[in-house]
Amino acid sequence: MNQFHSIEKLDTAILYVLELASSLSVLLLPPGLIASMADLLTKGSVLTDNLIMQHIWAWTQYLAIDASVADTITRTFRHPVFVLDRDLGKAWHPK
Repeated sequence: MNQFHSIEKLDTAILYVLELASSLSVLLLPPGLIASMADLLTKGSVLTDNLIMQHIWAWTQYLAIDASVADTITRTFRHPVFVLDRDLGKAWHPK
């Protein structure tokens, strides 16, 4: 990989974007939880009876969950256990 500096930079940029999206998705989940609880406590006046709020809630939750999935998969396979060019003993016991 040392020969292909542009691929290395692109790889780093992609990982950065995925981690940024995952970090920002954390900000979208709490408002959805708050809206759900408010809807429950007000017997449906926040989400159930309001079509616009239903769409906003659905899209924010969709974006938050989907943005975090890609980073989770990336972090899983970047874990030392999954790196194939290392010694198995070193993979299980990183420095």
